[in-house]
Amino acid sequence: MAKSARSANVLYLEFDGLAIDTDFREFDPGIDEILVDSTAGADEVENQHRIRDTVAPTASILVEDSAAGLLIAAKLEHGTTGNLIWGPRGNTAGYPKWGIEARVKKANTAFSHEAEQVFDVEFVNVGREWLFDGRSDTF
Repeated sequence: MAKSARSANVLYLEFDGLAIDTDFREFDPGIDEILVDSTAGADEVENQHRIRDTVAPTASILVEDSAAGLLIAAKLEHGTTGNLIWGPRGNTAGYPKWGIEARVKKANTAFSHEAEQVFDVEFVNVGREWLFDGRSDTF
């Protein structure tokens, strides 16, 4: 199956130094916040105060049955740790760059017909801070 040429407007994903150059069914960076209620007694409206970001990316990746596909599968094994870097618009200079130190929390392989497999992967952050914060970091 021939791959289409990648453009600057597609997701760039890298884990543990390996660019995951394949078809993505889905990628969710899983960025959220932990909040605490800081409403004062006299306030009429509830007020939430941000404590910190939470990050738990998930991906659904289509992997061909090839040497490159086997390498990607090996990198995405349960328990593997490494830097997870992504660019929602690609890795062109000046585009937003995100990254965390991550561990593969869950890696399910769904076998399909033909010579392809779908990997559903969940990552967890294991670092104390962002490696790259796409709000201010770029490629």
